[in-house]
Amino acid sequence: MRRFTFDLGDSNSGPVGFTAAVWAPSAERAVELLRQHLPASHPADDYLDGDDRSSGAEQGEGVEFIAAYFNEEHVRVEDAEEDE
Repeated sequence: MRRFTFDLGDSNSGPVGFTAAVWAPSAERAVELLRQHLPASHPADDYLDGDDRSSGAEQGEGVEFIAAYFNEEHVRVEDAEEDE
């Protein structure tokens, strides 16, 4: 089994970075496995206190939501780097 890493997005040059490590017999299979496990999005919306998020403005300052979106169609074999 071989280990492949994916660096998709670069927080050194932009606002979002993403990396993954996948164990697979080939880069093609690593891409397939990563695509299967990527959610369409990953919400992080529990920053405001209270149950009613729509009244966040009345609760004072706070982050209403942060959502990271993933597009598995854009993960390619060329993105896989085999670890030595």
